[in-house]
Amino acid sequence: MRAVRPLGLRAAAVVAAAALMLVASACGGQSKEPQQGASHVQSNSEKTDASMQDFAKRLLEENGDRMGDVQKAAVERAARTGKVTVADYETGMSGYKQCMLDRGYKEIILIDIGEGLKVEATHKSGTDAQEKKYGDDVWDCISMHSQSVGALYEKQIANPSLIKDHYEAVAECLK
Repeated sequence: MRAVRPLGLRAAAVVAAAALMLVASACGGQSKEPQQGASHVQSNSEKTDASMQDFAKRLLEENGDRMGDVQKAAVERAARTGKVTVADYETGMSGYKQCMLDRGYKEIILIDIGEGLKVEATHKSGTDAQEKKYGDDVWDCISMHSQSVGALYEKQIANPSLIKDHYEAVAECLK
């Protein structure tokens, strides 16, 4: 019989991915132009940052020392342009996957959850020591390759208004 483990990093990632999928599927495919005859109300919601450029600059300040050169260059571009390209996001995710493979993991499966966003599939649990090593390796590889560029890309797709409250962001998206 399999022992029940406390909810950890993987459970949090699954919940976050599900929430992101909900928001991305609701917002991603919509036109950003108001419909004819529709009144567009400007949101007065508190924002995480004033702009995507400011968000990128904050990520550089907070995480720049842990970023690899490729990810840092992508975030620096976003700090100038306010956009993360699909190519930059894909490069970050590929870098993460390769980093994990280089550390000896046999298979890293990235699942597209819509709008080009990807999450890692769950894996078979190992011993406590193996899970700790896996968690440490995930953190190292994500920090180096995809954490900040991924955060920017996810915001760009799911919450381009940078609304701080997630419920308000969904409501704004559905207007």
